[in-house]
Amino acid sequence: MRYGAITAVLVLSFSAPHPARPQTLTDLETRLEQRVQEWLAADQWTRPDGYIYAVDVGQLLIYAALRENERLYLTLRDFAIRNLIRDDRSDPYTQGFVIWRYSKDVVPDASGVTEALRVAQGLWLGSRAFGQTRDMAQALLILQGYARHAYVDQGVWLIRNYFNLGTRAFATNSFLVNYDVDFVNQIGEAVANDDLKHVGVLSYELIKRVSICLPA
Repeated sequence: MRYGAITAVLVLSFSAPHPARPQTLTDLETRLEQRVQEWLAADQWTRPDGYIYAVDVGQLLIYAALRENERLYLTLRDFAIRNLIRDDRSDPYTQGFVIWRYSKDVVPDASGVTEALRVAQGLWLGSRAFGQTRDMAQALLILQGYARHAYVDQGVWLIRNYFNLGTRAFATNSFLVNYDVDFVNQIGEAVANDDLKHVGVLSYELIKRVSICLPA
């Protein structure tokens, strides 16, 4: 099973409701978590193409926070802050952007907004699970960067899929996975940030508008 698939199984297995959780599911989760721990201990994070993908790290951050596995969480958190989250004071516009994949000695090429949402959610949950105040600040920094991907195209507000760090240009497309209305609203309410609450409202209106246009 590939790394990305394992992260999805771990997160879904723990976060999804299961009133009578089968022992086989518990055993599978235990084995998958052990495999991830072995990879991290051996510094074997990469997928076959040699990259570590931010969405994998974000999903595992969420899992570690929900499981209250502080050792796993801190390993992932430190990696994300060191390598995935841009916080270059000489380039304030991209502060809080999350690169979509990482490889040592390879210059990052683009941000990723789906990745930003998942890493921010993991840090937010971790700040609550382990009392890590700075992680709450990091989550807010990421969401502020996420909000700078917003754009109005022919009267339609949307979140652009990525920012090319080389050309300094945004993508012109957007996908449903680029939005998380509930999470963005939750943070906006928690920190009384009107800008984030506004992003949540506009995201909801866009998704509602798209759903009306879909064929029945």
